[in-house]
Amino acid sequence: MSVKTTQKSFKALSTEVYIFISSNQQDVTDDLNLVVALINDFEKKFSRFIPNNELDVLNNSVDLTVTDELLDILTTAKNYYKKTNKLFDPTIYNALISEGYILSKDNNYYDPNSTLCKNLDKRSNFDLVKFIPNNRILKPRELKIDLGGIGKGYLVDKIVEILKSKYPDFCISLGGDLYVQGKDINQGYDYWAIEVSNPFEQGKTELELPTLLLSNHAVATSGVNKRNWLKNGITKNHIIDPRTNRSINTDLISATVIGTDTIFCDITAKVLMILGMPEGVKYCNINSISAVLISKSREIYITESATKYVWKP
Repeated sequence: MSVKTTQKSFKALSTEVYIFISSNQQDVTDDLNLVVALINDFEKKFSRFIPNNELDVLNNSVDLTVTDELLDILTTAKNYYKKTNKLFDPTIYNALISEGYILSKDNNYYDPNSTLCKNLDKRSNFDLVKFIPNNRILKPRELKIDLGGIGKGYLVDKIVEILKSKYPDFCISLGGDLYVQGKDINQGYDYWAIEVSNPFEQGKTELELPTLLLSNHAVATSGVNKRNWLKNGITKNHIIDPRTNRSINTDLISATVIGTDTIFCDITAKVLMILGMPEGVKYCNINSISAVLISKSREIYITESATKYVWKP
């Protein structure tokens, strides 16, 4: 039986989604539709831009019994909150609003006429979110949660669990978060060749960026080159440092992390962006993290543990 390849691209979660599946089966339509439905359903329930969904109800509550899915996301987030020494903190919702990340449509993030920024307590503190038996979550009413720092990675890993049981070769990408399984049938490679993207304006800055040769691995990239805006003449971005509750202003423009699960890569890439180049390199070396860091001054740093993934001519 010949190998059949199926590809699909669409937009969800404010990013481009790409799915590739190769299979000896005649038809992968049902599984492809299942993946699309999971992504759309996740956005409906947990996007902070959709009013009256499950996340919004939690954000406006002090005591709520949540679904198993939301509890799983929040429990995972709490674990990473502890692992990263609180550098990953999903209770930055108010800080995001205060910095101007109000909209999510066509690169338009800030509305100067919005009144949402007024009278906000923008302090973050995930320690104030309490987990009670039987799926109850307790928190101060004014403390609100944003799942943008964990949602895509969490979702990709859930989709990988489904596809792995049936397909030896596939790729799932949600913007800067992706997972590749097996080999790239289309290119005839025994791996997937993933190019680290140029975070600078195309055509103006040529960089010798590495190509990563991966199989059964996740990759996530975080950066300040895409989601940024001017607020009162000051450039802001969507990555909040929970120590200051402001948009980061480090020397890094992007960070790409390689690992075995996407949620780790997703969160770690954001942590590295918060730390900046010197501290980020130190963090990678201590924790044996495979990463490619690119500074605003166009310096590229490939950590020692990442070199084994880099294509060499």
